[in-house]
Amino acid sequence: MNKILALFEIEFKKIQKIYFAILSMLFLSNIAVFSFMLYAIVKNIEEEMKVVGGLDLLKERKGLELFLQSDNIELIYKLSFLFMVGALLWCLYYGFAIWYKDFSNKSKPIYTLFMLPENRFIIYISKLITMITLIYGVIFVQFLCWIIDSLVVKFLSGISVEHIISIINRSSLYPPRNLIPVMARVEFIMFYVLGPILAMVVLFTGIMIHKSSKKIGGIRGVIYIVSIILLYFYLTIAKNTYIDELFKTHLMFYIVVFVASIFISYNLLNKKIYD
Repeated sequence: MNKILALFEIEFKKIQKIYFAILSMLFLSNIAVFSFMLYAIVKNIEEEMKVVGGLDLLKERKGLELFLQSDNIELIYKLSFLFMVGALLWCLYYGFAIWYKDFSNKSKPIYTLFMLPENRFIIYISKLITMITLIYGVIFVQFLCWIIDSLVVKFLSGISVEHIISIINRSSLYPPRNLIPVMARVEFIMFYVLGPILAMVVLFTGIMIHKSSKKIGGIRGVIYIVSIILLYFYLTIAKNTYIDELFKTHLMFYIVVFVASIFISYNLLNKKIYD
């Protein structure tokens, strides 16, 4: 465990400056969009009511009704969700880079690590922990922004957090609509907790399949990743009739794909890569 943590520390130090810069951009973007949209909502309310009252209008009955009817509340969530997706895509890109570039360039550090008389799989685990840490950091910052937004709106208007969440759920960008894991605990775990782990395991495995064969490894790696993605969406569409059935299907899919990917990665890492 100490060796894994030591490797994790080395990996994280290489990216920490740009990573914290991305988290800062994510946080500031959320604050900027929320402030601008709130200002726009208040201005629209003032025009409708033909008065100038600023944020105090949100506590009046008419002002509150207009506030709840505004599409800008949903737009705030949609834009912030896209910000998070952008940050997560960067994480996926970096996850691809830290494996692919190491294997492509045969850099001295990675070559030295693979030549050590240790189980090579600890390198895999350390890089996986690094990527999961990056992804969870992005998710944490985004949810922190949503919590702050909700509390500010509650303070200004008196609307309950539950009411705010019901408005957010109407703006889901992730079909089907009832799967956006804003409040549902099970969907939250599947999408935000287990999902990132599975995504990185599949990505790493695809890269190692690619590097295990010089001629057709790339095609095999792409086929592996694309097949997993297509199967996930097929099961989501096919089993969307009942939430319980969909959850069980997703859970089984996660377990099978995770175990299969780890098995493939372990064998390739110890038998083919850099032999």
